Amino acid sequence: GYGEGVADVKDANIAIIAVNAPYAVHQGGASFFRGAHEGTLAYAGAENASELKAIERLVASNKPVIVAMYLDRPAILSEFIDDVGGVLVHFGSSESAILDIVFGRVPPTGKLPLDLPRDMASVESQKEDLAFDTANPLFKFGFGFTY
Repeated sequence: GYGEGVADVKDANIAIIAVNAPYAVHQGGASFFRGAHEGTLAYAGAENASELKAIERLVASNKPVIVAMYLDRPAILSEFIDDVGGVLVHFGSSESAILDIVFGRVPPTGKLPLDLPRDMASVESQKEDLAFDTANPLFKFGFGFTY
């Protein structure tokens, strides 16, 4: 109901890719957190670094690319944000809800509940116990829009 899917991106008008925020999987034995996402907030060195490669392949197609990222933790978007047509972050929305926004059936609305850092150096220089002290974040707490 949103358009016709194609087998090859060269036959598409736009490319939409769903990805996860970069992560490493916690391996902590029998810990409560076993399997939780942790580690780097950048795709470089992440377990799901292949998702950045997939974004880059779509960008190379010269089609407009929309990235829908499941933001279960902060992420560094600087690795691709300047190369794509749009980024929509969500916190577990359904595929149909995301597509309703992309195709203009429902207006987007939302505000970030956290800072999105520009790079890992910013993350590593943050104080662990102080919220919103990211130096020069890519997007600050409260960023978002409605139209």
